[in-house]
Amino acid sequence: MRLVFFYTQYGAGSANSPWDPTQISKNRYVRELQEEGTFYMLQRMKQLRIVDDLLILIESNRGPGCFRFRDGTMLYVAPHISKLWDFVKGDDVLFIRGGFKTWHDYLIECKGKQWLLLYAANTGRQKWTFWDVVFNDLQEGHSMDARGRFQFHYKKPTHPVIFHYDNGDRMYDVCIGASHIHDKKGQWLGIKTVAAYNKKYGERLNCVMPGRAFRGVHSNYINQDIHNYKLWVKRPGMVPRASVAKIMRESKLFIHLGGGGQNDRGPLEAMRCGTPVMIRAPHRHAPVVWRCPQNYIADTENPDELASIMREALLAYSEDQRRRVFEYYEANASIENVILPEMKRLFNAIRVNPKPDSQAVAREFLEHQERQEGE
Repeated sequence: MRLVFFYTQYGAGSANSPWDPTQISKNRYVRELQEEGTFYMLQRMKQLRIVDDLLILIESNRGPGCFRFRDGTMLYVAPHISKLWDFVKGDDVLFIRGGFKTWHDYLIECKGKQWLLLYAANTGRQKWTFWDVVFNDLQEGHSMDARGRFQFHYKKPTHPVIFHYDNGDRMYDVCIGASHIHDKKGQWLGIKTVAAYNKKYGERLNCVMPGRAFRGVHSNYINQDIHNYKLWVKRPGMVPRASVAKIMRESKLFIHLGGGGQNDRGPLEAMRCGTPVMIRAPHRHAPVVWRCPQNYIADTENPDELASIMREALLAYSEDQRRRVFEYYEANASIENVILPEMKRLFNAIRVNPKPDSQAVAREFLEHQERQEGE
């Protein structure tokens, strides 16, 4: 059983766009993929023989070509889905991240013939009706939906080599996000909250805000607010994931105050580093984030109210709390102890049902889930 992972689309070309599949790809997503928890998970699935082989595909006219990983896994970057489809075999299991319009007609032709697995990644493509399994990281528990698709409770993985717990120094009071800086991620609200905190409690928090800045209705005023309120906010820019992890380990509190998205990886990665997390809009985050007793839920846009919750979090901070955050994450969402056993159960069910049958896979999980709930 081979798993084909459709990673992303980035500047797609046309079906007539030339490319050389033997050329080494210079696409930036080839590098970024290797820092992803999903990539680590997929490699471990191959190592453990949960799947027999793995192929990774990217649709992009920027740096097309191929890349061979150390374990022999091949990745192809082609300018159009039609060229990638040449590598897909009729008995492959297709795991789609996001889903793009150019992929639709190719995927729908596979319905009933090949397993179609989706992680929507905030694209809204879970609305397409032909999926057999939807990796749902926002809900609790597994279920079948009204359209006969198995909603698999997916624990989004973090890269355990990059993001890990330690007993080092804590340089920063607050880490404000860990991604692109724009309105949806909510860094602008984090800045206003820090300003409200400083005024309310007569302190100047030492903050850090990694990420590349984009324009936005609110984000346009971030620099002005930092200057006007005389905030201490270090801005290292867009740094590698290893640097992000180090910043998280050096912070007493990680905040994500965006109101949208789908299970932003920042809070998960911070928890893997042992850093307590403060979030807004809990329904946009995984249960492991908002169920953690050491984390803070702040479902408001009022900076003064947010500052009060931030004050509670910073006063309660301790190294023991940090250890408990890490232990909670490991018990509920670690790749080795939680995610890989569930992926093994899922792909074993797929292996014995080579013809897609969502009901058969659902029975494997729902019966197990009912037994657990009855204990």
